[in-house]
Amino acid sequence: NLRQACCHPQISAGWRLFKPYGEESLTMTEVLDALVKKAALDLEESLRLVGVAMNAKAGLFLIETPPRPDMAVESYERLLDLSKQIGSVVRLDTLQYAHILQGLIDGLFFKIQGSISAAEVAHLRSRRDQLLGDLRTAKESYCAEGVAKLEDAKERFSTAEAAVNEAQNLIPQRWWADALHRLSAVKSAQLMKKIMDDSKELESTTGIKSVFSDCADLHDVEVILTTKIGLRQSRRLELLATMRSLPGWNEPTAEEIQKSGACSKCRFRTNVGNQECDHCNNEGLVLEYEQALFAVRQRQQLKRKRGGEIDPTLQNGRWNVHMEGQGGVNLFSEIDKVLKLLLQAEKRHQFTNPQVLNSATYFRDKLVEEFHAVHELYAAQKQYLGTLDEFQMALTRFSLRDATEIVSETEKNYRLLAEEVPASHSHWDTSLRISMEDLQRKRGQLRYLQSLQGNHCARSSSCNAPSGERCVLCFHDITLTAVFPCGHFFCSECVVHMCSRSASKGNAIQTVLCPVCRNRAAVSEITGVVDVDNRSEPALLKNKLSGDYGSKIQAITAHIIHLREKDPSSKVLVFSQWTEMLRIVAKSFSVNGISHVLVTGKPGIHDAVAQFRREPSIAALLISLRVGSNGLNLTEATHIILVEPILNPALEAQAVGRVNRLGQSRPTFVYRFLVSGTIEERLHALAEQRESTESSRKTGIEKITVNDIGGIFNETGSSCNGS
Repeated sequence: NLRQACCHPQISAGWRLFKPYGEESLTMTEVLDALVKKAALDLEESLRLVGVAMNAKAGLFLIETPPRPDMAVESYERLLDLSKQIGSVVRLDTLQYAHILQGLIDGLFFKIQGSISAAEVAHLRSRRDQLLGDLRTAKESYCAEGVAKLEDAKERFSTAEAAVNEAQNLIPQRWWADALHRLSAVKSAQLMKKIMDDSKELESTTGIKSVFSDCADLHDVEVILTTKIGLRQSRRLELLATMRSLPGWNEPTAEEIQKSGACSKCRFRTNVGNQECDHCNNEGLVLEYEQALFAVRQRQQLKRKRGGEIDPTLQNGRWNVHMEGQGGVNLFSEIDKVLKLLLQAEKRHQFTNPQVLNSATYFRDKLVEEFHAVHELYAAQKQYLGTLDEFQMALTRFSLRDATEIVSETEKNYRLLAEEVPASHSHWDTSLRISMEDLQRKRGQLRYLQSLQGNHCARSSSCNAPSGERCVLCFHDITLTAVFPCGHFFCSECVVHMCSRSASKGNAIQTVLCPVCRNRAAVSEITGVVDVDNRSEPALLKNKLSGDYGSKIQAITAHIIHLREKDPSSKVLVFSQWTEMLRIVAKSFSVNGISHVLVTGKPGIHDAVAQFRREPSIAALLISLRVGSNGLNLTEATHIILVEPILNPALEAQAVGRVNRLGQSRPTFVYRFLVSGTIEERLHALAEQRESTESSRKTGIEKITVNDIGGIFNETGSSCNGS
């Protein structure tokens, strides 16, 4: 990954999270933006961990004997202040913020009980009332999405119910009975045969007995239709009334929220016996109406333990029942199939007004829409109750329990014995210290990346270039920058002076305090940054290039432009070990008008090589080192560019040999591009060392020893005095 990042960060494995293969290549501005976003996410996670530790400490202060509400309030206030300091960059989690507010309210209540001054009591009560308002606002914000979904579901439900009632009024009552009487006089036998044939087909395909299997004539069919349609209507009315009585139609009570959160059927995290919420208790009504409205056939999914034994605890519940045609519009029930036969027969014989027939079909469609609306409302109510339960759980803090009290393993984490409080204090002290150090480090990383963003913007044509940065210690212009881990930076002269003072104290680990934020930093963690003057760049890099894909790719692009300006007929081979790197180079070539051919694998290589040879306008052939380092004769090219150092000298020699072939009459040139001050320099030194070894050149086996690896990563730590 280090080698890849020296070329371009996108080809490192971790950057696939930001932009996967096949999408547009990242410019360095986009790389920096992605780094800032990632650093902000890391900082938000660090803030969350700090919040957990500080909330825990504050909660422990309130359950000590005697309680220390002053310390608890101070801890909560410190956390709020910390979140405000970095609130412009990251935000505190809403549930964590609500926990802080509730903890402050509880802490102020303790303080009010112990206050003796009326003025102090009035001040504390005013502060508590303000916090209560903030807590209500936080709750409304957290539940806003659930409330919106619930209100939308309620509106759909009411609209669908009204549409069903309206459609029902358009058709005569017991219209199917009147239709059977009329049809019995003209085609009783044919209609009865069709009904019985459908019944037998159902029984043969599903093994389920048809409700019409015992019918002898159309009168029996009429009785069954009347009974089943009446049962469907009664179940519908019962279900609609139940939906209006379930928690969520009106604002749920605290008891209903607690009951929903502790449901053993739908809340798998609970372990409280067989208690069920109101929605699970009434789920059977939904299933019964669904079976009356659709052709729903159920098959129990038996869960088995290891060894094949059926687990009885996992058999119950709708979640373990496989429904064939559950909620399906196309799977008509037997009742609806017979009603459809009657409508078709009535239409053929023109016994009934066509508008009435259409109304009957319309009524059935509206029943389906209403059932879907019931499902949406049911889910929205449960989701809203779950949201309220989550918010209520977030307000829970440490409490004491009696030694004889039986609690679950989960409850033992926040319901402590009195003798467990000191040990818990020590645990959270350590956690807080580690989390705070991590927070400061992540905060410094983000601050530094944001400063790079600002400098990049200042150098762009869209921003006015500011005057040079001044050191906040000596107020001189900064020529050589020293960056602390916290992200603050100063001139190197001031930092060297600080380091020398720290060294005189004889500490084993030399550390200094940041003059701005007072965070302690090891001297080895202070980084020196040198701004390179563009005027010192080679002449070929002074041309303005389109796109910003990194220094190395810019240098390669500028070099090829320079070669083509000197000799428009020159051709270049560009070798890299990574296909993704070649794609990024190709993108830079495209935006800068360099005609090229890209080869990413064996398929198509011969066509690409032929095109490269045939067309004088094509300046470069981009090819993978593994694919094109042997077997090709490319004497048309006189320049070879190696994008990164190659540890295998034989492989590099084969790549260079593509232009040094019989028939080559012109001088050839090889260019290696390295990023100075990076691991690439040490890799190149190792490659030269291996090239001088006869065995490496002959075998071409790409093996490195442990000593080689040690030499690559063995950097001499730079001190402040050295910089």
